[in-house]
Amino acid sequence: MKKKKINLRDLEPKKQQGEHSHDDGHNHSSPEEISNFRTYLPAIFSFVMLIAGIAIDYFDAFPFFKGWIRVVWYTVAYIPVGFPVIREGWKSIKNGDFFTEFFLMSIACLLYTSPSPRD
Repeated sequence: MKKKKINLRDLEPKKQQGEHSHDDGHNHSSPEEISNFRTYLPAIFSFVMLIAGIAIDYFDAFPFFKGWIRVVWYTVAYIPVGFPVIREGWKSIKNGDFFTEFFLMSIACLLYTSPSPRD
C-alpha cells in the first residue's frame, strides 16, 4: 500500500464552530511570552551582578569589596549562566562526546579565571 503525499499548502484550515467571545473563561496571553521572559531571568540577573561588580570596582564605592568578597560576588554572578553550560559539558563527557561547545567553553572559562604565572 502506497502512502499518499499531502502538500501542506493544499490543506484548508478547519472552520471554527460558532462565535468566539472574549469572556469565555480562558486566558488570551500566550505561554510563550511568559516562558521567554523566564528564560532570560538568569542572564539578566548575571548581567546586573556583573555590571554592579564592575562599577563597584571602578568607582571604589565600597572599601570592603576586596579579596574573598569580590570573588564570591563574581562567582554568584557567574553561576546562573555558567552552571548550565558546565552541566551540559559534563553530560556530554559521560556520553563519550568530549569536543562539544559546552565542554570546551567550560575548559576555557576555568583556564581564563585561573591565575597565570605572569601575575
